[in-house]
Amino acid sequence: MKVIKCIFCEETKEGTAEHIFPQFIGGTRIIEEVCKDCNSKLGSDVDSPLINNVLMEFYRYIYNLKSQKNNRFPNPFRKVILSDDREIHKRLDKDGNFIKWYFPPEKEETEDEIIFSVDESEVGILDKMVKREIERQGLPKETYNQIMSNVKININSPIEAHVDSEVSYFNWNKGILKIAFEMSYSFFGIEFLNEPVTKNVRKVLKDEMELYESDIYCFVSFTHMYKEYTKIFKNFVGPELLTALLMEIDNSLYVYINIFDVFEGQFVLSENAEKYFKEYFNMIYYSKNVRTKAL
Repeated sequence: MKVIKCIFCEETKEGTAEHIFPQFIGGTRIIEEVCKDCNSKLGSDVDSPLINNVLMEFYRYIYNLKSQKNNRFPNPFRKVILSDDREIHKRLDKDGNFIKWYFPPEKEETEDEIIFSVDESEVGILDKMVKREIERQGLPKETYNQIMSNVKININSPIEAHVDSEVSYFNWNKGILKIAFEMSYSFFGIEFLNEPVTKNVRKVLKDEMELYESDIYCFVSFTHMYKEYTKIFKNFVGPELLTALLMEIDNSLYVYINIFDVFEGQFVLSENAEKYFKEYFNMIYYSKNVRTKAL
């Protein structure tokens, strides 16, 4: 990769390919003016809460968007809570196909005994589990029979369950801001980095300032929460789309980001936007269909 001035740390380093919409959710548009250190840190601190929350995992699962690290599909059902408060897991193969529901193995230890609980379909793993525990604790070999006699077998039956999850707005709003910042740079180039607001954008993304404490005008939410506010964008978004709209309104640069018509954010990133739209009228529309791969 070429040597660049990083748009985040502003240091001269070797550049890397940075996906504006994260690759994990089907993004393909890239910029190269991000150094390896910033790419890695922002990926774990900013992108991860956006792409790895359980709601986004449902969409990645539906649209067959594999992890780039292990080439496997996300499993939003890996932890499901039954109506009796027991935990059950859904096992998928590497292609995302259903294999089975199963109870994860558990160990309960008291002063007098050790009790293992396993799924009825995984009784075969008991021997290895018990022997490993005896070796780990340095127990007599005779303990093996005692432990095996106390084993509890969890029987699968028709289930009533819910996915135990929580998606916090504060965990992913920076991910939407980062997309808006990078998308603006990708169209408007170095001149955009001179905008006064970009200093605070960098501080927010580097966790030096909270978004709500900055002077960045923003609106970040789930799309279903404020339908009246965002209805003007309804013709540009969709459940399979990654969408970016860059608009000049009263000389301000409004950047609207929408992911799968679930996550959305709108930011004002310039108060002198006319200069950016000499070639684009007053709006730039970018979208990517993650199912058909069409731009």
